[in-house]
Amino acid sequence: TDAAVEQLREAVLQDIAQSQRQSELADWLRRVADGGPVDPRPADTAAAITLLERAAVGDESRASSALMQAAHLHGAGGAFEVLVRLGYWDADENLELHRLRVPDEFSAAVAAAARQIPADAAPHGPGRRRWGGGSYAAATGERAYRLRRNLWGRRVLDVHLAVPALWVQTGGAIDADAAERGTALQLVERQIPMLPTAVLQACRLLPAAARPALTLSMRLSDELQPQHVALKLSRLRPQARLDEPA
Repeated sequence: TDAAVEQLREAVLQDIAQSQRQSELADWLRRVADGGPVDPRPADTAAAITLLERAAVGDESRASSALMQAAHLHGAGGAFEVLVRLGYWDADENLELHRLRVPDEFSAAVAAAARQIPADAAPHGPGRRRWGGGSYAAATGERAYRLRRNLWGRRVLDVHLAVPALWVQTGGAIDADAAERGTALQLVERQIPMLPTAVLQACRLLPAAARPALTLSMRLSDELQPQHVALKLSRLRPQARLDEPA
């Protein structure tokens, strides 16, 4: 039928267009591999880089194999060298992260949600008691410390921990991304946080404002050994930072 002929014609045209795109990408990659200029770049370069990335970690697909063959690139090493020449990867790139598909950047939705978090406003919530005098925050603002005596003269060490979860909306983009990541990664060459920097900065315990904290209170014996430990939510405005001169 005429409809069937037209459908076949469209399929042939799509195959021709796809073959042309692959040829353009292959010529460009070959030029870069030979030390030529990166620009101008053809269309669909993002798709080509994704295929090269999978090939570089030994996870080739039919599409990546076809592109590698058309560009006369051989093996994972050839794909890796092109990615470095393109500036997409560093020469000391951690390939294991890519092999496991560990995200090292935040999506546009997560970044947009993080930008909406006010860095100078603490959320309302539990922990009405305000700690301040004698509390000193670490330089990073992740923790604060206070050594005091209770009503019975016992030494008590309070360790206050910033609570970034209070700045994360349940079920939102940041919450879903954090659940997928599961944890922050401490690597030799860098750190990959579980939450965006805006969240970590907003919850820091600094003298500028009172913010919620998870407080671990440890009553100490005369030998400075923990005798009783209590965990509670509080609000804290440290007196100063530990790294500031007295």
